[in-house]
Amino acid sequence: DTPEVFGRELSELIEELGDSSATQFDNVEDCVRAAARLLKRRPCSWLLCVDNTDSADVLELLQLLWPIASRGRGAERGHLLVTSRSQDPVVWENVGLSTESADDQISQLLLLQPLVSHDAESILLRRRYDLRLPDVEGLVSRREGLDGEEMHALSDIAGSAHDYSLGGLPLALQQAGAYIRVNKISFQEYLRRYLRHFQDGSTDAAMGRIAAGEATIRARRAVHTTWALNVDTLSPTARGVLDAAAFFAPDTIPKCVLVALAVQVAMRMLGGAATPDAAMVFDAHVKDELGHRSSLLTFGEQTVSMHRLLRGFLRNELSGDGARERRDAAVIDALGSLKTVTDALPEDDLLTSRIAGASEIVPHIISAIENDVSTSCLTDTRADLQYFVGKIWSFRSMTTQALTWALASLQSRIAVHSETHLKVVKSAYLVGDICDNMGDWDKALSHFQRVISIAQQMRTSMDARMLKADAFCRIGTVLQSKGEYDNALRLHRQSLKMRLRIYGTDADHSNIATSLANIGIALQSKGEY
Repeated sequence: DTPEVFGRELSELIEELGDSSATQFDNVEDCVRAAARLLKRRPCSWLLCVDNTDSADVLELLQLLWPIASRGRGAERGHLLVTSRSQDPVVWENVGLSTESADDQISQLLLLQPLVSHDAESILLRRRYDLRLPDVEGLVSRREGLDGEEMHALSDIAGSAHDYSLGGLPLALQQAGAYIRVNKISFQEYLRRYLRHFQDGSTDAAMGRIAAGEATIRARRAVHTTWALNVDTLSPTARGVLDAAAFFAPDTIPKCVLVALAVQVAMRMLGGAATPDAAMVFDAHVKDELGHRSSLLTFGEQTVSMHRLLRGFLRNELSGDGARERRDAAVIDALGSLKTVTDALPEDDLLTSRIAGASEIVPHIISAIENDVSTSCLTDTRADLQYFVGKIWSFRSMTTQALTWALASLQSRIAVHSETHLKVVKSAYLVGDICDNMGDWDKALSHFQRVISIAQQMRTSMDARMLKADAFCRIGTVLQSKGEYDNALRLHRQSLKMRLRIYGTDADHSNIATSLANIGIALQSKGEY
């Protein structure tokens, strides 16, 4: 939609392709150039799809990728597929594209025709009467059963004769059919309701700024109008879930997150008086209302998807001053549901079999935190989620990002807790661990020493004592890396002594084994075989 959105999503792609250092760019152009360099080095064929490119500014940025896209020659070939509703020939000529093929062109513009009216009407009829694709007889029967006025209304909605027509917009046709079916109204009544929204500009605020041609703006307005009608029919709980889900990442959302979100919203609606049945709330308000009845969400086996345009529509709608209370509630619900899910993951399991599932939650945490403009009551939740992201990025060896999130969690936890709090100790230890892995030993030593200093004031906390012993061990390892073997040996022995007190002198514990091994390595480094 915009260069900013394009740059953000391209940055995420760069990260997925393995360039963890390319997370911050001064501008979108630098991001595109970094993507071009990375794709050029790819040893295998690739296809990059850029969908819904209606902004002339984005098309100009894409020119930076033209040189690395080939016509399929050679071992290292790449292809760029761009889709757009823009029909302005000047825009396309400005970015070097033409409808005429030429030997010296690496790209060609293909003009695709929209749905013909008959096919558009079929989509609307199938959704209205819940007809499966092979049921041709049922489709013919429903069409023939319409009287003249209904056929005229059907043609107006699904045709292409008017600015408001939905003929070339399958997504809008699905939404219209769902609304008509759920509300049990005629095509004529739907057309009346639809035109009231379309003509009074009630969806204009939710459209946001669209840098595109007139045809694209009309199409977007038509889609937004169908969404607005469907959203208005939702129960308060379903609407709350939809608003909160808009602040997740534009990728598939794990089902467990939506279940937790449904419970979070339902509890808020009930004033926290009782904990509702999770499965019941999810099936009624999410799977039925948001899925089957309205088609606002798409359900997979273990994930749920929201259309990116719907996500943008909802966010823009919640950005107005009059929607501040709803927006804050949505972000609170989003963050609360994510914390519920992350709290259910045992911390030890984050580094084992559960890490893959945990990684899927991270983009949604980042998105929700970036959109958190609510009050300080969320500081603790936000800090816990920041810590969680730091742990995951650290495990994935994405140390730059990990350090950013770990430091953010440390600052947030200090702000909401006293210095002598276990959560502060954990965040400080995580920062030290990441700095050690990055080879920044001075910073690592500083944060491990901070862990020891705080933990010494928390003598009754077993967890703090364990982290203190771990910090002594890590400082010894750092000093050993710096060649300070005598100091390293002293600290490893001190760590062993503490761990024997914690776990028992006869215990078979991996941390005791680690201290013994570190002592042996330090002695070997000194030549004391």
